[in-house]
Amino acid sequence: MDYLKLLRGLKKEFLESGKAKYESLFIVWRILLTIIFIPLRISFFFGRLGYWLTWFFFKCLAAPVDYLQKWLKSQQEGIHPAAQAVLYLCCIPTIFSQHVLLALNAFAFFFQWFSLMLSAYIMTLGAVRWQPVISEATFDEE
Repeated sequence: MDYLKLLRGLKKEFLESGKAKYESLFIVWRILLTIIFIPLRISFFFGRLGYWLTWFFFKCLAAPVDYLQKWLKSQQEGIHPAAQAVLYLCCIPTIFSQHVLLALNAFAFFFQWFSLMLSAYIMTLGAVRWQPVISEATFDEE
């Protein structure tokens, strides 16, 4: 799952649909809502920053797993089955434990996404599509 692509899609929809929604409001309401939503905008900014940091650590945790899986696949060819069993015995527990860490990191993405979606939905007055579950969120479809 491309978590950063989802964040870009949310930001794009937030800017496009939120702007259109605010332009349809009376000027007094626009000013009033802009002032009221200042704390929510700050929260949204820092939420995106936290999301990027989580994505960075997610990629940091995924890099050794990808490398080890590629290395293990390249070592499979041309070796004795006993040596291959030793390689698997050493590498598979490490790969599995790293995947567990990645899954826990994905758990953090879920809650960050929900708070970002809630903030964006409120600030755009419902103009963004309500997609609180990150695994089901899509921005490439209309």
